[in-house]
Amino acid sequence: MEVGLLEGLKGFFLDGTEVRTEEVSTPEKRLKMLEKSIIDHLSLLFNERSGSLSHNADHGLPDMSEIFVVTLKRAQRNEKLRAAIEAAVKKFEPRLTNVRVENEAVTAADNKLTFLLYGKLVSRDEMNFKTTFALTEPALVEKNKAKTAA
Repeated sequence: MEVGLLEGLKGFFLDGTEVRTEEVSTPEKRLKMLEKSIIDHLSLLFNERSGSLSHNADHGLPDMSEIFVVTLKRAQRNEKLRAAIEAAVKKFEPRLTNVRVENEAVTAADNKLTFLLYGKLVSRDEMNFKTTFALTEPALVEKNKAKTAA
């Protein structure tokens, strides 16, 4: 499965790239298209709130205000969100296996939570992503520049 159903139906990725114009003649280009598709799906998954889809109440993450506003210690809050991200990816992104999510260190002045997501494809290629959550912005998912987990 190289491209997700949603991209196939829409005909383009979230970044505006047309699916049908993607060159898939080499393994590297197929991997790039798969990476875009996974980033799109993770973006949708991380910006969806659990319970908002009547036919699939588990899809998405918990309400961010419950995680940010509830009086949890920072470490508890980060762990709760980290565990929710990892569970959602394991359940709803079948193209990734051996999924592991880590909290990236942030400064106290930074009002964002950043997580690193590591996984492998069936082809054994490693996929690494970085996602950032802020209370007033949509979750941002991008390719992580790191090659392997630390």
